[in-house]
Formats: sequence, structure tokens, C-alpha cells
Amino acid sequence: MASPKRVLLLHSFGLDAPPWSEYSKHIRAELFKKMPHEIDLVEATLESARLPDTVDDSPFADYLAALFSKHPPDLVITVAPLAARFVQQQRQRLFINIPLLVTATEPRRYSRSPNSNETAVLTDINLLTAMQNILDVLPATDHIAVILGASPLERFWKEEVIKAVKPLSGRVTFSFFNDLSFEEMLKTASTLPPRSALFFGALSVDINGVPLIDGGIFSRFREASNAPIFSYDDSHFGEGLVGGPMLSIDDISRRTADTATRILSSGEVASSIPTTIIGYASPRFDWRELQRWRVKEANLIPGSQVIFRELSFWSQHRWTVIGVASAIVFQAVMICALLFERIRRRLAEAASRNRLLELAKMNRSLTVSAISSSIAHELNQPLGAILNNTGAAELLLSRSPPDIDQIRQILADIRTDDERAGEIIGHLRGFLLADEATPSDVNIKRAIEDVIHIIEPEAAKRGIALESDQALQPFSVRGDRVHLQQVLLNLALNGLDAMQDTASNKRLAFQTSRLDDARVEIAVLDTGTGIPESKLKEIFDSFITTKKFGTGLGLSIARTIVEMYGGRIWAENRENGGAAFRFVLPQAKSTA
Repeated sequence: MASPKRVLLLHSFGLDAPPWSEYSKHIRAELFKKMPHEIDLVEATLESARLPDTVDDSPFADYLAALFSKHPPDLVITVAPLAARFVQQQRQRLFINIPLLVTATEPRRYSRSPNSNETAVLTDINLLTAMQNILDVLPATDHIAVILGASPLERFWKEEVIKAVKPLSGRVTFSFFNDLSFEEMLKTASTLPPRSALFFGALSVDINGVPLIDGGIFSRFREASNAPIFSYDDSHFGEGLVGGPMLSIDDISRRTADTATRILSSGEVASSIPTTIIGYASPRFDWRELQRWRVKEANLIPGSQVIFRELSFWSQHRWTVIGVASAIVFQAVMICALLFERIRRRLAEAASRNRLLELAKMNRSLTVSAISSSIAHELNQPLGAILNNTGAAELLLSRSPPDIDQIRQILADIRTDDERAGEIIGHLRGFLLADEATPSDVNIKRAIEDVIHIIEPEAAKRGIALESDQALQPFSVRGDRVHLQQVLLNLALNGLDAMQDTASNKRLAFQTSRLDDARVEIAVLDTGTGIPESKLKEIFDSFITTKKFGTGLGLSIARTIVEMYGGRIWAENRENGGAAFRFVLPQAKSTA
């Protein structure tokens, strides 16, 4: 198995100094991604780069010579320009013929050694473009404070900024933080005049020589500053930078790792690989900072990408809203459909109810017609008696003197017969003329008595005795009086017809009983031939009859009426012969 490739990653300002630490972190990640089992990575830092005075680097060179005396590196990668210059100066002693890859270095700070085995991935920092971005985003800006430390490299960049922004001299003024302590920098950033902006450059040491390599340095500026902060790279993008065209550390590190892989894996000679110069990536802006500083998106460079945008309620919950809205619409449609169906059903029920009323009225007429001869016979008795008594009264009045006591007795008989005839006609009239169902509390005992009065002539004609429960309680049920009379009359006539072929013991009985506090049972019992077992379950269906000339509607109408008032009806054969028709109705609250 081949030995892993040894790589020296040499820093200029310390292992944790931003933004260089971000470069090294990304380079490590990319190298291990591309060559996961083939890299032995050693990191070292020059440290002296951030010191204001020139320092002898010989001890550090001795350290590296000892470190790699037996196993020299296969590749040296330098981060930032001072580490690259150190390697170039110590190449004959330490790294002769070892490939060198320079990265995170600006062309102004790098000069490629002639006839050396090295290449570079450089960064092009266009300072004028960076400053112009600030003025484009915030057109009212008239002052830019540049954050730079006191190291030689950072003082170099101060001079570069001054040269680069000369075209803006008539529009904006610049100030620099090189000669301030860190606390003074924070205080100055917090008291900048209106229409100011901050440009975060490089900050490794302050004027007092205090190293500023803590990763929290930028966040303290962000907290203290009273002005928006911009920068030339994206190492702090997402932590408080407004944004703009910036160097992409991720892109530069990836290109560096690609070049290193070509040297280590493919065996390419470093000097044969052309120098790569990477400029600003496409502009990116932090939506949160735009909102904080009230920057109009119309001021951004065309094609800019806005990151960290807080999604609107619609964007966050679009499908939920669509789903809920769809459900509401579907529910509304269903409700409308159900309402329409309910209206249609009510209209159908009303039409059915009207037809039922018409059919019930017709049935009442047919029922009375069927017993009309008996009713006529029943009426003839009091009417004939009235006529005879009237003739007798005339004879008595013609006498001299007339028999007043006997005439008074005759008149009393006439009144009694008239009341009897009027009672028969009144029962029939109330039974036949009712059209609309009017639910009310109906005394079931009185309804039975009315029906008995109606069928009494027909029963007498057929030799059938009528009985009612002597202990009949005055129960009231909820319904229409005429409808309930019709149910009782239909059941009674059905019983009379059932006893047509019975020789003796013809009896039709009415019974009532309270099942519980809420229900009353009414029964009509006969001593006829009973109901065939095959007909018991369908006896109440329309057009089902056991009589030779029956219509099959009487019992069907009876069931419809009973169920219309929340009741139940059924038929059964009695043990001693005959049939029993029973129905249950809700008891009226007045008698509950």
C-alpha cells in the first residue's frame, strides 16, 4: 500500500486568524474529500507576519528542517503572502524541488520565482469596485471608515485603498483605523457620523500590538457599529455583512484543492500549471442587513442574489394554505350541495306529505263510503223516530184540551234523537273535512271513542261486539287528531273484515297502555282468521292485502302516519286466534 502524501499547510498569521483560517478550513475539507485516505496534513504558522518589526525567521526554519528531515513534504501550500515569501526565501534550504502552491494571496503581494516548481491560486481584490458597491447600495453615503490593523501587511493595504479610491475623492471621504487600539476602533465605529459605512479589511493586530485573531472580533464590530458593514470577502457573510461583490472563500479553496490534487495524484509539475487569478463572485446580499439598514433592493447590482430572505407567510405555508383553501372550497361546495339537497329533500317531503294528505283524505272517503249503508241505517233510526214523534205531537195538539205532559215527553224524545243524529254527522264531518295535519296533544281515549261511534253501525250490522279497555287511561300523544282516528279506523275496519267468515264470538277490542314515561301503546284486537305468516312482514307495504277486494293502501297509510309522528307499528297473530295490530307513539309532555 502506497504511503500517504504529506502536505504542509503553512499559515501567515496563526491557525485561527480570520479570514485565513477560513481558507485553511475549506482547503482541508476539499483535500480530504478528493483524497480521503492519501493525505498526511501538517499545519504550521509563521506568526511573525502580524508583528510590526522585522523578525528573524531562522529559528522557525530550523524547526521545519527538523520536522521534515526524514520525511519531507510532497507539497507545500501557503496561505497569505508572507508564508509564500518565507518559503521562497528558504527554498534552497528547506524545500528544494518540493512543489509549492501559493493561495489566498493578491497579485500585488506575490511574485513567482523563476525556474521554481511552484504555481498559485491568487485573489484579485478590486478595491474601487468594492467601494463603488457601497455607494451604489447606499447612494447617500459620504463617509467610509476602513477597518485595518497595524501590521505591515495591513498598512500596505491602507496605501492601496488610498490609491484605488482617488476617483471617488470628490464624492466621499475615507478614514482608517490603523492607528487605533481595538477599544478605540469599537468606540469610533459606534459614533460615526450619519451617512457613513464601514469597510472591513484585514485586522490581525492593533496599534498596541494586541493580536486580534479571535473569531469574535467581527461580531463585536457588528454589535457596536452604527453604520452598515461591507467587505472584500465573504468570510463574515451571514454574520452582519451587507454584501456585494466579494471573494468566495469556498470557490478559491476548491480551486486550490483541485490544483493540489493535480500535483499529488496526477503527478503534474507545479510550474506547468498556469497561475489562476480569481476575482469577485456574483454579488450576494444579506436580506436581514438590507432590512436593518433600509436598503432598497432596486439599488442592488443587477443579477444580485439576496440570501437569508425571511419567507413570507405565503412562501412558507403555500401548500398548507392551498390545502386549507381547497378544503374550505370543497367544504363550501359540499355544504352548498347538502343545502341544495336538503331543500330539494324538504320540497320532496312536502310534496310527498301533500300526496299523503290527499291519499289519506281519499282513503277516509273510501272508508266512509264502505260503511255508508250502515251509517245511513244508523241515521234512519233517530230521523224516523223524530218523524213519528212529530206526527204524534200534532195529534196531541189537535185534542182539546191537549195533553201537555205527553207533548213535553215527545219533545224530549225528539231532542235526544236529534242530538244522536247530529253526533253521527259531526263525527263524519270532522273525519272527512280535515285537510291539513295539525300536530297537537291528542287524547287517545277520546279518539278511540270517536272511532267506535263511526264504526258502531257497521259492527252492529255484522254482529260484531265492540269493546274498549274499561281501565282506559286518558293518555295524550303528539299527533294530528284526524290522522290518528284514521289509523284506528283503518285497523278497526281491517279487523271487521277479518271476522267476516267467523261464525261466532266476533269481538273487536281497543286497548291502551303506557310502556314507560315517554311511550304509549295502542292495540286493536280481533277474533278473526289471523294473518298468514308469509304476510306478517309485508302486511304494511303498499298494495299488499289479504282481502279479496282490498286496495292494499289502508295499512300502508296507517304505517306512514304512525312513523310520521315518530312511532312504530306492527302486526302479530294472537294465541287464541285472530290478529293484533299494535302501534307505539311518543307520549305528549303534558301527560308524561
